[in-house]
Formats: sequence, C-alpha cells, structure tokens
Amino acid sequence: MSKRGFVGITLQKISKASPEFSVSDIFRYSLFSSDKLKYPNMEKVIQVLKELVSKKIIESYAIGGAVGVIFYTEPINTKDVDIFVAPQMTKSGIVHLGSIYEYLKNAGFVMEGQYFIIGGIPVDFIAAYNELTLEALYNSIEKPYGKTKVKVLRPEYLLAIALQTGRPQDLKKVDLLKGEVDLDKTLLKDILKRYDLQKNWGKYAKE
Repeated sequence: MSKRGFVGITLQKISKASPEFSVSDIFRYSLFSSDKLKYPNMEKVIQVLKELVSKKIIESYAIGGAVGVIFYTEPINTKDVDIFVAPQMTKSGIVHLGSIYEYLKNAGFVMEGQYFIIGGIPVDFIAAYNELTLEALYNSIEKPYGKTKVKVLRPEYLLAIALQTGRPQDLKKVDLLKGEVDLDKTLLKDILKRYDLQKNWGKYAKE
C-alpha cells in the first residue's frame, strides 16, 4: 500500500476515535490522500471562496502558503489556509478587506484573531501585498479537490514568494518544492530574475 493510501486509512481511524483533532492534524493526515480525500470542511472553504467571486465580493483568489504547497508535495503541518486576493483600495489609497469581512460576518462566520473560521478551519485572507504576489495571484491555476476545483498559486510562484519572505518555515517550503516538484525552470528563472531573487536561490540550485 502506498504512503498516501495509508494516510487516508489513518484519517478514518483518527476521526472515529477522536472527532475533535487539531487543524494541523486535519491537513497533515487528510488534506491529500491517494484519492485526494474529499474532506468536507475544506470543501466548505472552497464553496465560500466561489461564493465570494460569484457575488463579486472579490475579483479572484488563490490558495498559497503551506496549503498551496501541499497541492504539489507530500503533506506538511500547517494551522491555517492562506487565501491571496486582489487588494481593495479606499479613495485615500489604503488597502482594506472590508467587503470580505462584512460578507462573511453577515453569513454567520466568526473571527478568531486574524482568521475567519470556516468549517472549523482558520482561513487567512491576504491582500496581494507586492508585485510578486499580485502576479502570482493572476497566474494561478485550477487544481482538483474532491469533486470540485480550486485556484492555487503555481509552484514556481510559491517558491519565489517563500524565498522572498525568507523565514525558516518558508525555506522549508523551498526545500519541498525543489525536491518533489517538476518545476518549470524557464518560468522560475524568469520570476527569480525579475524580482531579484537569484542570489537567494543560488544555494538551493547548487544542491
């Protein structure tokens, strides 16, 4: 039996024995198994994202961060889902996400700190905060999840964003993407050159 197939069986045992387990466990054990496990809470998040687009609350979205990486690699621990959206600007030029917050609160979702809790999963809405993240958002691709599809940042952009951010947890994503994903080297080279990330990438490219 493959490792991913075993993951799905492990989840069934965990969920029966412990109905309440951490979000990290949800993502580590259930977000992706051999059949792209149809975890209902994650599908609820996807449903809400599509509602936000259809009601023109947001123009577009894409999953990034650790969960974005999981679409391309083995499961890793994470506590939330990062959702990149196009920034909304006030007349004074201040970025805000007020329309998203208003819609979700009216729909009955509550906030805990910076997160909206959707189906028990903390969801962090992040306005694309620089040219790289905005370009990544507009070049996102659809990936299958259960019976639906969801927009995810391309792995080349996930890697570049992780390099640019540079925290230890981000550099772990770089290691995963480099080691497990068949990256588009031409696209990656172009992104790294345009955003002055070639030196950051240098030590990884030599390994």
